[in-house]
Amino acid sequence: MSLDFHADILDTQDTAPSDWPPVLVPADRPRRPAASSRRTAVEHAGLGVRTPYGGAIGEDVLVAGFAALLYRYTGQDRVSMDRVTDKGGAERLRFRVSGASTLRELADGGEAVYVPEGEAGPVGFAASGEPSDRSYELQLVVHPGEDRLELHYDTALFDQATAARLLGHYRTLVQDATASPDRPVARLRLLTDAELRRTLVEWNATRTDLPYDVCLHEVFETQAARAPGAVAVVSGVERWTYGQVNAAANRLAHHLRALGVGPDVRVGLCLDRSPGLLVAVLGILKAGGAYVPLDPDYPTLRIATMVAGTSCAVMISREALTANLPGAGEGDGTRLVLLDRDAEALAARPDHDPAPIAGPENLCYIIHTSGSTGEPKPIALRHRGVMNNIADLNTRFQVGPGDSVLALSSPSFDMSVYEFLGMTAAGGTVVIPDPGRTKDPAHWAELLASENVTVWNSAPALLVLLADQMEQTRAEPLPRLRLALLGGDWVPVPLFDRVRAFAPALRFIVMGGATEASIHSTIYEVEATGPDWTSIPYGRPMANQRTYILDDALQPVPPGVPGELYLAGIGLARGYLDQPERTAERFTEWSYGEVTGERLYRTGDLARFGADGLIELLGRVDFQVKINGLRVELGEIEAVLRSHPWVRQTAVAAREGRLVAYIVPEDQPPGTDELRDLVAERLPDYMVPTAFVTMERLPLTPNGKLDRKGLPEPEVTGAAYREPRSPQEKILAGVYADVLGVDRVGLDDDFVALGGDSIRSIQVVTRARALGVEVSARQVLQARTVAELALAATGADATLDAPGDASQPLITVSEEDMEYWSQDHPRISDVWPLTPLQTGMLFESTLNDTGHDAYLLQSIYHLSGEVDAARMRAAGQALLERHPNLRAAFVADEIGDTVAIVVDGVALPWREVDLGHLPEGDRDEAFRRFLAEDQTVRFDPETPPLLRMTLVTLGPGRAELVLTIHHVLIDGWSEQVVGRDLLRLYAAGGDASALPPARGYRDFLVWLSRQDREGSARVWAGELAGLDGPTILVPAGASPGAGEGIGEVFLTLSPEESKLLAGCCAELGVTANTVVQGAWAVLLSALTGREDVVFGAVVSGRPGALAGVESMVGLFINTIPVRVRLGPDGTVAQLLTGLRDRQTALLDHHHHSLSEIYQAARVEALFDTLVAFQSYLWNRDGDAEATGAAGIELTGPESVGGNSYPVTLVAEADRVILQYQRHLLDRATAEDIAAGFHAVLAQMVSDPGGRVGGVPEQAGVKAREA
Repeated sequence: MSLDFHADILDTQDTAPSDWPPVLVPADRPRRPAASSRRTAVEHAGLGVRTPYGGAIGEDVLVAGFAALLYRYTGQDRVSMDRVTDKGGAERLRFRVSGASTLRELADGGEAVYVPEGEAGPVGFAASGEPSDRSYELQLVVHPGEDRLELHYDTALFDQATAARLLGHYRTLVQDATASPDRPVARLRLLTDAELRRTLVEWNATRTDLPYDVCLHEVFETQAARAPGAVAVVSGVERWTYGQVNAAANRLAHHLRALGVGPDVRVGLCLDRSPGLLVAVLGILKAGGAYVPLDPDYPTLRIATMVAGTSCAVMISREALTANLPGAGEGDGTRLVLLDRDAEALAARPDHDPAPIAGPENLCYIIHTSGSTGEPKPIALRHRGVMNNIADLNTRFQVGPGDSVLALSSPSFDMSVYEFLGMTAAGGTVVIPDPGRTKDPAHWAELLASENVTVWNSAPALLVLLADQMEQTRAEPLPRLRLALLGGDWVPVPLFDRVRAFAPALRFIVMGGATEASIHSTIYEVEATGPDWTSIPYGRPMANQRTYILDDALQPVPPGVPGELYLAGIGLARGYLDQPERTAERFTEWSYGEVTGERLYRTGDLARFGADGLIELLGRVDFQVKINGLRVELGEIEAVLRSHPWVRQTAVAAREGRLVAYIVPEDQPPGTDELRDLVAERLPDYMVPTAFVTMERLPLTPNGKLDRKGLPEPEVTGAAYREPRSPQEKILAGVYADVLGVDRVGLDDDFVALGGDSIRSIQVVTRARALGVEVSARQVLQARTVAELALAATGADATLDAPGDASQPLITVSEEDMEYWSQDHPRISDVWPLTPLQTGMLFESTLNDTGHDAYLLQSIYHLSGEVDAARMRAAGQALLERHPNLRAAFVADEIGDTVAIVVDGVALPWREVDLGHLPEGDRDEAFRRFLAEDQTVRFDPETPPLLRMTLVTLGPGRAELVLTIHHVLIDGWSEQVVGRDLLRLYAAGGDASALPPARGYRDFLVWLSRQDREGSARVWAGELAGLDGPTILVPAGASPGAGEGIGEVFLTLSPEESKLLAGCCAELGVTANTVVQGAWAVLLSALTGREDVVFGAVVSGRPGALAGVESMVGLFINTIPVRVRLGPDGTVAQLLTGLRDRQTALLDHHHHSLSEIYQAARVEALFDTLVAFQSYLWNRDGDAEATGAAGIELTGPESVGGNSYPVTLVAEADRVILQYQRHLLDRATAEDIAAGFHAVLAQMVSDPGGRVGGVPEQAGVKAREA
C-alpha cells in the first residue's frame, strides 16, 4: 500500500482546512478557549510491528492507523491531522472513516489540503524526522526504520499515563490491522490483554453474599415478627406499627387472592404517599402479584394506557383519587378495590400471613418510564434484583432499627421503593409529609428535626431545595441526619459542602443506574470536593452488579475514551412487559474476552472510565434526558407535538434543566399555550416544555439528520423594564433574578416566560420567606409578575374594584391544586364550583372521548355587508375577555371533584373559510358540510376556551359567523347576548371599554350558593310524592337506530294553527309553553299507557332578583321534572290551567338541581324526554347605532346542538323541532312521534273544552304497543 499525498493536494475554497471539524481527543483536563497548545512532554514506545514478510510498515499505513485510532477515540467520521512536508510547510491529511472502513481503504482514500502559515490543527503527524515546531495538542512522530514511536503532548491537557496508553493502543491497533488487513476499523483491537482483564473482570469483581434470595414482603414479615410494636410509618399524628401494617396488608392480600391475584398478576396502584400505600404494596406482594404505580395526577389517557399495557387484573385506590382512573369493572375484567369504600369487606378477611406462592424470580412491580414511541415503557422488575439493591444499601451503611427516612419520592419513581420497602426491610421508620405540604421544603426541615430522620433519599433537586431552605432561614443543624442517598440525576458539585454545613455527620452518597436494573447500579461516596471539580463521579458497580463501557461496535473502550454505558448483573429487569421487540432493542447477550454470555442493558448514557476504573458520566447518546431527576424521552414529547395539525416538524431539547420545544409550523403557527396544553393533556407535567421556539426549518447535519447541537438557545425576553419600587417588589425582583439566573427582573417580567416552573417557584418561596416576604408557590405561578406577586404578598387584592366581583372565594382549594393547575394554566384568575347541570353535561360529554358530543353547540350569526375579518376577530377576542366564564376550563381537584378555573390571557381560536369561489348553487351545501365536519371536532374540558369562531364567506356582502361552543358555557339566552355584544364590539373595533361593564356569571353562582336548598328539596319531594315510576318513551330494549348524533324533524305551524294557539292561551290565561307541555303530556300518556306522566323541562334559571341578569352570559338554565296527572274525564282547559298553577308554585325552586330533586324524591330516574321552549328576547337598544357604526347587520342566531336525552321537543315561535338520538331511534319512528304531537296540539287548541281522554283518538294517535 502506498499513497503520494502531495499529488492529491487540493486548493479550492470548498475544501479549505477549516471546513472540517477539529479532532479533539478526550483530555484529562478541560480545554481553555484562549489557551494555545504547547508540546511540553514526550512519551516514547517501540512500534514492534512488521509486515507479514518481515519488512517495515509503510508510512501510509502508519498515518491511516493514526486516523483509525482518532476515529475510535472521538467517534468523528471526518478525521484530519497536520503533516509536515518535505519543504517545511504543512498539509492537512483528511480521512472519511466509518466503522466498516479497513486500514487499506483509509490509506488509499486520504486527501491533503494546504495549510496556511500560522494555522495549526489540534493533532499533528510526522514520519522519519523532527516534529513540527507548530503548536499541537498531540503530535505522533513515527520512525518506521527504527521501530520507534514518540507522542508529543500538551501537559496542560494530558497526563503521562494517558499519553502512554494512547501509544499502546496505537501499537495494538496497527498490529491487529497488519495481521488482519480486511478487518473493519470498528473491530480492531485497542486494549491489551492486561487492560481487557482489568476493564472487564477486575473492575467488575463485585460478588457479594447478600440475602437476595427472598421476596420483599417476606423481609417485612420478618421485621414484623421480630418487633411488632416498632413504628413502621409516621404520617402526621398517626403511628402505624409493624404489626398493624402487616395485619392490614395480610387482609388485603387475602382479599386480592380471592379476586384472582397470584404470581406475576399485575395490580394497578393509584395512591398518594400515605400509610395505605405501604399496606397496599405489601398486600399486593403478599398475594403474589406485582404492583403498577399509577400517579393520581397523571392525565386519564396516560393512566388508561398504562393500565391496558400491563393488563392489570385489579386496581387499588381511594374514592378521592379515582377521577383520572379508567372505568373499572365495565367489561374489561379489571376489578376496583377502594381502601376506604371497601374497608368493611377488608376487615372481614384473615390477618395472618398468607402462604407464600411467589418466589424471588417473580415480578414485584412494573414501573413506567418515558418512551420514544409516544407510549410509556413498562419495566418488569423481579424480587431478586430489587432485594439485592436494598440489601446492599442497608448492609453497606448499617441501616437498621432506629433509622428513618423521609418519603419524598412519587410512587411512580423507583426511588420510592427504598423509602417504603428498603427502610422497612431494615426495621426502620418511614416518615410521610403532610398531604398538603409534600412540596414544601420548610415542612421537610420541620420533619427532619421533629422526627429525628436519619436518612435522606431523593433526586438531587429536592436536596437542593432543602439546602436553600436551611441556608435562607439559618435553621438549626440536623445532627441526626447521617446518610444522604442521591440518584436519578446529576448532582451539583457545591451541594456536598452546602449540605455538610447543616448536617456535619452526613455521608453523601451518589448513585447511578436505571430502572431497568433495579433502582441503582453504581455508587460513589463523596468525602471532599475540589475547586477544579466539574462533576461528581458516577462511581463503581454495586454489589453483584457489573458495568461495561462499549463503543458502537460493542467493543470495550479504553479508559478516558467515551462510550455507552451498559449494565449487567443480578439487578437486570426481565425486560419491557409483553414488548419483546422493545426488550430486544435494549437488552442483549454479549461476549468478549473472558466475559461470555453476559446479559446487558443498554442505558443510553455516555460515560468513560478513569484510569482507576471510576466511571464519569458525560451525558446521553440518545434523546433521553433527565429533568429534576425524572427520565424524559424527548421523542415522546415530539410525538405528541407532531400530532398537532399545524406542526410540520418539531424537535425537543433539554437546556439547563428545562425542556425547549422547537417548532416548524404549517402556514398557520399554533399558539404557545395551545401547544403547552396539548402536551399537558397527554403527558405528565414534568414533560411539558417551558419554552417554545418557532423556526423556519430545523438545522440538519451533512447527512441530512437533525443537528441537535445546532438548535438555538431560546431567547429569554421580558416586558419593557419597570424598576421595582417598594421593599417587597425589590426583594421579589431580586429573588426572581437569583432563581432564574438572569441579571435583573422588572416589575412586569413574566416568571414562566423567563423559564420558571414548579421547582423554581418553591425556590422563590423559600428565599423570599427568608427575606421576610411570605408568598406561596401557587401565588408565584398565578401572579407571575413581581408587580402582581407583591400585591398578593401584602394582602392586597387588585380585583376588589372589578365590576360584579365578590370579596370571598366561591370555593376553597388547596395550594397544591392551584400549583398543579397553574403549571398548565399559569394565569388563573378565579376558581368556581360547577352547577349540577354543568357537572352532568361534562360527565356525559366525557363518557367517551371520541364521536359525537351532544353538548357541542353551533350558534350561527348571519352577517350582511362587507365584513372586515380582522375587525371581527378582534371583536371575538374582546368578547372572550369581557365574559370570564367563556375562558373557563374544567379540572379535577385533589379529591376528584370537578371545578371551573377561569384563565386569563386565552387566545380566541379563529378560522376563516371562503366559499364565495364556489358556484352559487353549491355554497349552501358546502356550508352544511362544514357545519357537519365542525361538529365532529370535540373540546377538551381542561383546555380553554371551549369555543371557537369561524367566519364563513358565502359571497359579496354575505357571510356567516359560526360560534362553536360547549353547552357548559352558555345557554340559548346567552347566544342572544353574545350576538349583541359582538355587533357592538365590532363597531368599536374590539375596544371593550366602549361598552358598559357586564355583570359576571360569578355573581349568579354567589346568588345560587345562598339559596335554601333544604326548603327546595322539601317542595320537590312533595311535588313528586306518590309517583309510581318513571315515564320512559324509549325503553332499554328498543331496537337501535342506525347512525350517530342527533336527528331532527321540523314541524311548522300553519297560520291558522298559530292563531288558534294564541286564542287558546288568551282564553285560558296560560303561556304557549304551558300548552306545549300539556300536549306533550297527552302524547306521552297515549304512547306509554300511563295516566301519571313525567317529562323534563328546560327553565331559564335566571333569577329576577339579580340585577343585570338579562345581560349576563353563562349556563343559567336548569332541567326540572314536570308532572302531569291526566284524568280521562277532565277537560283540556282544566289540564292546562292546573299545569300552569303547579308550575307557578314551583317557580321559586327552579334553581334546584335535578340530581338533588332525585335525592329528595328518592328515585333514580323520572323521564327520558325533554321539552324546551325557546323564547329569548334580543334587547335591541343601541343596535341601530351599532349597526351603523359597524357597517354590517348581524341577525340570528340559528342554533345547532342538542343534549343526551333520547327525545327532545324544542318549541320556538313558529315551529317545533323534535330532536332524537340516531343510535336509539330511526327517522320513521321519530317522524311518527313528531306527527302525533302536531296532531295532539292542533286538537287541544281547537277544542279546549274537550275531554282529555278523547284527544288522542280524535288526533289519530294510537296507543303504542307493548
